[in-house]
Amino acid sequence: MKDDKKISSLSKISLKRRLCVAFTFATFAPIALIFYYIINSYRISVLAIYVLISVILVGWWFVFEVFSSVIKIYNKTQETLRHIKDHDTLGNIGIKNEVERLDVVFNMLSSKVKESVEELKIVSSKTEELSRAIAQKVKVFSSILEANSLFSKGAPSEDILQFLTERLRGIIQVNIVVIFFVREIEGKYYNFFSGINEDKVLNLLTNENINKLKSVITTRIIDKNNRDDKFLFVDEILGTKNFIIQPIYLRDNIVGFIIVGNYLDDFAFSDDDSEVINLFSYNMSILWERKNLYKKVEDLEIFDPLTGIYNEKFFLNRLEEEIKRATTYQRPCGLLVVEIVNYNEYKQKMALLELEKLLKKLVGIFKNNIRPIDILGRLREDRFGVILIERNRRQSQHMGTRLKEIIYNFLEENIALAPQIKLAVAENPIDGTNSQQLLECIHTQLKK
Repeated sequence: MKDDKKISSLSKISLKRRLCVAFTFATFAPIALIFYYIINSYRISVLAIYVLISVILVGWWFVFEVFSSVIKIYNKTQETLRHIKDHDTLGNIGIKNEVERLDVVFNMLSSKVKESVEELKIVSSKTEELSRAIAQKVKVFSSILEANSLFSKGAPSEDILQFLTERLRGIIQVNIVVIFFVREIEGKYYNFFSGINEDKVLNLLTNENINKLKSVITTRIIDKNNRDDKFLFVDEILGTKNFIIQPIYLRDNIVGFIIVGNYLDDFAFSDDDSEVINLFSYNMSILWERKNLYKKVEDLEIFDPLTGIYNEKFFLNRLEEEIKRATTYQRPCGLLVVEIVNYNEYKQKMALLELEKLLKKLVGIFKNNIRPIDILGRLREDRFGVILIERNRRQSQHMGTRLKEIIYNFLEENIALAPQIKLAVAENPIDGTNSQQLLECIHTQLKK
């Protein structure tokens, strides 16, 4: 314990001071003592010789301690070099002097530290990039999951596609996003956009530009590393300096395109950006297919889901058929339309379930007061139509007046809102020879 305390106390003294003490004890003090005896012509006593030897030993002990510290540092540096597997490099230097080798070792270690710091910076930078990539992936998958959740809840496909358009703009480094799909029948385009006005989008979706875009069958990137004069029209219309054109595939057929762009100088899109856009393209194609399938299912439906009577599309088809039949047999065909003018007031002031009950009761009134051969349908939220087989205009007007009176009485008794009802009738062939002409006659009457 005492030796440890001594060593500890000596370790607190710097090497420079220890060397000064060693020099004093080993050289200066003995010489001064001998010089003193010579000048005074004294004989050196045994005691003096003992003191002289003791001082010299103390001095050399200090020297030993100094070089022992150096050797310890040297040995530790050797261990460090072995640990970092660079000991062979030092052996090839050819320096035998430990102090000089220690200087070389320190230089090597300093170099290693600098290299490690640089590597640490690189690792830190890569870690930040990885964190950003992970955050981007999380945003992508959360957006897709939220879009699927909206679809499962019955949200309109147009709203979901616009939602994905906004999210795509926020996930990658772009200022504008334009997405459009080709309608199967009309040959027109559903478009969704963010960060740009509609006029520019419409300028982009001309037949000439669409034909140029259709030549893109894989992801096309235009940035500082990739240029293509063929697509300068996109740059000119949208005002972007860098953009990506991504086709949207559905069963090997291109059904639309995603175009994203920004205004940055000296910019290049990353592989991750292209991957994100491709992922959005895939999910948007699925949504588009679902939308088309739902549209086809709706086209097959003939009944209004709320009231159970014929929907508008089927009702108008039946009207056209009955007009043709009446024309063939030279018989009249009447059309009666009843409109609840203040229907929106009912919507605002009544609970949804109460409103549904009201509509179903009104349908019951219609069914109880028309003939079994007559055809009842819902033309709009606030309009009901009846095809009156072999009824002329006067007979149709009489039927309408009776229905209007019954509906008025029912609404006045059950609803605390004053009912407002309009009535319009038309007859084939007097008011028109087809369903379109009869409807125009009805609309004219309802506008008055």
